[in-house]
Amino acid sequence: QFVRNAVGEDVHAKRVLSLANATLGTMHAAALGVTTIGNALAQVRSPDPKAAVKQVDRLLSNSGVSPWELFGSWVPMVVGGRTQVVVALKETSRSWPCSAAVNEPAPPLEE
Repeated sequence: QFVRNAVGEDVHAKRVLSLANATLGTMHAAALGVTTIGNALAQVRSPDPKAAVKQVDRLLSNSGVSPWELFGSWVPMVVGGRTQVVVALKETSRSWPCSAAVNEPAPPLEE
């Protein structure tokens, strides 16, 4: 239910289940690697570890799953009624589609 609320109603039920399983594996994993998350999922849900790793790998390599498209429903759920939030970003060489420049306030979230 948590993942359903976080991603909204427009996401297919099987994709929500995959996201929920990957989230569960991530919460129980000691590191953020595909194999580690899959093995942690297998320990919690008791499926075949190889199948759990494959499920996580397919989810993360699925071009139909875009974290940026999920932010519209996830961010308001996480932020809630707060009027201010602090976001820590690590600088990388990867290009991220951010609309706010460093040290500038971001535009307010739309409800």
